Amino acid sequence: MSNSLVGGIDLTARMISGSDDISHILLTGGETFGAPAFDHFTTDHGIAYGDGGSAIILGRAPGLARVLATASYTDPTLEQLHRGHSRFLPAGTTEVGVEHVRERKTQYLRTVGARSVRTRTARGIREVVSRVLDDTGLALADLSWVVLPHYGHHHLETQCLQPLGLADVVTLKHAGDQWGHIGPNDQIIGLTHLLARRAVDAGDHVALIGIGIGMTWTAVILRIGEIPDSLRHNAPPLRWPWRSAPRKRAS
Repeated sequence: MSNSLVGGIDLTARMISGSDDISHILLTGGETFGAPAFDHFTTDHGIAYGDGGSAIILGRAPGLARVLATASYTDPTLEQLHRGHSRFLPAGTTEVGVEHVRERKTQYLRTVGARSVRTRTARGIREVVSRVLDDTGLALADLSWVVLPHYGHHHLETQCLQPLGLADVVTLKHAGDQWGHIGPNDQIIGLTHLLARRAVDAGDHVALIGIGIGMTWTAVILRIGEIPDSLRHNAPPLRWPWRSAPRKRAS
């Protein structure tokens, strides 16, 4: 689901590092939502969904960035959060009709309580971020950017920023409003946005954090390498309206 690409980076990095006969792997993602089955704005609580796709190649040779560490965590006790009272469908079948994610979540929250869900989701994101930071020897303050799902401000605050003690100034909280939640593509689109808008420099550390229903979390730490001019698209430097002064980069 929404963790397919960031989770795919974790799996891909493990495959390449452990298999001499694999040199490159291409990961792709694409989503198209729409009425009547899945309305962009009313299907879920606080999340606007967008249509789009992305792709990324991972390999052994140096490139735009180096994968320094990855970590994934799963909590299947949260599987019913997005299923509600609906039954499991037989393998190979597809549910037809209008999707009601909002109602499914409400059904589960009434059963277990919101506090239980908040506790488990906070544990998931803290677990993967803690692991990758420990593996790299970095602190949260050393990250130039943390690229998160485009969940809308409320979900982003409660499921990501508050559990991590993270300020939104290092996220694409407002830029994500332009695109909405494009399934597993949010982080790759966000990273491309940062590269094209000259918001990262060689040596910067960027975290990609994926979250998927089921539930799964993955964190990836990248060190940005040399960025070719062709990727910049002659775009102006990134400027956020709520920043009164340029953000200081961690040394």
